[in-house]
Amino acid sequence: DSRGTRNVNASRSDTGRLRFDLSKHVVTVFKWLGWDPLAQPGAPAGGNPPGTGQSPGTGPPGGEPPGETDPSVTASDSTEAEQPKKPRPGVGSAVKGIGRVFTRFQPVSASIQHRLSSNYVRIPDRPDLAYRLGATTATGLVVDGSPLDKPDNRREEFSYNLNSSVRLMEKANGQTIDLQARYAQSTTDNDFRESQQRGSTNTWPDLQLKFDNLHEFKPLQPILSGGELTVDYRETHNESGIKNEPPTVIAETFTLTPSLNFTWKNELTSTLNVSMSENSSNTRGSKSVTNSFSVTLDLRKNFRAGGGFSFFGKDVSFKNQMETTLQVAYSKSGGERFTPGGNTGIPIPSTSTIRVGPRATYTFNSNVNGSGFIDYSRTYTEASNQTISTFRLGVTAVINF
Repeated sequence: DSRGTRNVNASRSDTGRLRFDLSKHVVTVFKWLGWDPLAQPGAPAGGNPPGTGQSPGTGPPGGEPPGETDPSVTASDSTEAEQPKKPRPGVGSAVKGIGRVFTRFQPVSASIQHRLSSNYVRIPDRPDLAYRLGATTATGLVVDGSPLDKPDNRREEFSYNLNSSVRLMEKANGQTIDLQARYAQSTTDNDFRESQQRGSTNTWPDLQLKFDNLHEFKPLQPILSGGELTVDYRETHNESGIKNEPPTVIAETFTLTPSLNFTWKNELTSTLNVSMSENSSNTRGSKSVTNSFSVTLDLRKNFRAGGGFSFFGKDVSFKNQMETTLQVAYSKSGGERFTPGGNTGIPIPSTSTIRVGPRATYTFNSNVNGSGFIDYSRTYTEASNQTISTFRLGVTAVINF
């Protein structure tokens, strides 16, 4: 290259964030209408409790001594007076119920990001300041009477996302149900000289349902000290192809992942994870669908002990613990492949795996510790009709002097 020839690149990233408290504004609107959705339903606004008709500490009406009643007042009459009939729920009650749901929404968070990058190969001089700051992809140079404004590589990405959550239930015993929702959209342009490609990704719905404090259910209270159920559901849609033309590749992904965590009274911790997913891809009419399923059980428990002994008249004490884990997993994947215009799918060979892996870590004191594990897995591949079994054994001992 001649003297002064340069290879240059520049990039810029712009990010904006917004937080909007929807519940706060909903409460304000309802207060303007004369109703406070944060007030506890059925609570008296002030004064006497409903149905008493007297101030606290006073006797019955008519000056009769406490404990004496007018015989003309029957038990049924007094019961009706003390327990007035509740009004039937109507449109107003439904509106108030919806209003209380909105008061449980967490603030809506939004994020917008724009990225722009470009590079030139072998240009005769240094670009101007606007290019170096990433404000434009034009260099500001003129070569042979033509402006140098088309980079060799140009990439531009625009993305935004929204997320919020709402508490669907909250009981006095601490049980809660929360629902979190997320939405994401992104578009990416890649230009390499004369080739212009565009890809887009859309993620919705993206939901997480969380049920906390399951151990508060009466049948589980004697055996559990903690419990949580989480369910994740997500769908993703991807498109890619030549810019300003119909996409050549369309891919969709569906994922459902429930998870159950328990803490038992004997300090055992168990986690059960289930994952189900489906991926479909359509490239110029050729479609393939793959499915996967997996289950994982993870058990953990710690054992602690201590003691001491005398050594040449000197007391020696120690505290040790052992951490044990057991993981059992099973997974299987497979699918179908469709040719353009065909309705009958060609099976994709499946693969299944089962794995068992216990592990123990023992700590005698800060100077002596060790660990051991056993890992066994068995994999069957349908394409080759082959089964592979793997067994691993490991032991580690550490002594610090």
